[in-house]
Amino acid sequence: MTTVAIPGTRRREWPASKRVGDVHAEHEVLLTAWLRPRAKSAVNAGDAYEIGRAGVGARTYADRAALAQASGVDERAVEQLRTYCAGHGIEVLEQHWRCVVLRATLDRAIEAFGASVATFEDSSGHRFRH
Repeated sequence: MTTVAIPGTRRREWPASKRVGDVHAEHEVLLTAWLRPRAKSAVNAGDAYEIGRAGVGARTYADRAALAQASGVDERAVEQLRTYCAGHGIEVLEQHWRCVVLRATLDRAIEAFGASVATFEDSSGHRFRH
């Protein structure tokens, strides 16, 4: 399998945790894929900072539908993800804005996305997959 590194997405170990075991490859998981906004998004981060400096009563807010339209995902990217997932036996459950929820067994998710997964324990004794 060919993998492509995406800048800024390097996975880090969870703070104050230790690996305590393997996972069961046949367990089903839900994954959330966040897709990038359209290349020519109308959203300006500088404008957001300026709004944040104003008092709450002095702020003007964008219409939610207009904001979603301006900052949404290119539907071709969604279709590429759907096609890729279908080829790996991963089900696309839902899509909202730039978020796509996927369901797969761990072994299929690992194969498709090149991930490594194990059971970890944090300093409080809580166990989780990471």
